[in-house]
Amino acid sequence: MHTEMTRAESNRVDDALLTPPSWCVVRRLPNSQYSMIAQFDSRTAAEEHLQFLTKMAPDITYDVVFDFGVG
Repeated sequence: MHTEMTRAESNRVDDALLTPPSWCVVRRLPNSQYSMIAQFDSRTAAEEHLQFLTKMAPDITYDVVFDFGVG
């Protein structure tokens, strides 16, 4: 049973490392922090969502960033 649990944990780590990179819309916060709003498979989709957010809340600053999926 211990072996099965270790194998399952190992699979989760492998899956996390194999997660494809994605484009994210983030909200800028004070002190160089950010909050992830949404993730997308393509930059175009992320930029379209960014345009929507900018129209809905023009006083908030959002950015599109590339998430390498590391960590």
